Amino acid sequence: MGQRDVIDKKTYESRYADITSKITNLTDEEEQLMSDASYELETKKRIDVFRGVFESKDVLEKFDRVAFESIISRVHVGGVEESGATDSS
Repeated sequence: MGQRDVIDKKTYESRYADITSKITNLTDEEEQLMSDASYELETKKRIDVFRGVFESKDVLEKFDRVAFESIISRVHVGGVEESGATDSS
């Protein structure tokens, strides 16, 4: 290793910190992209189930949990108090 291949400790630490920061940012971005892809896949599956239930043209004579869950991901139950304020507890 020649003299030109040597860097001082301060330069090394600065470059190391930069690279570590880039790796952390890329790892975070990868996790977010994986989460987004998973959410999109789950949404597509729910839409496919929803479409299948309603394309069958069968009359739903009772509550269909699969159809309901393919449309609704979350239900928030609350009410309105006499004062007009919403109660979401």
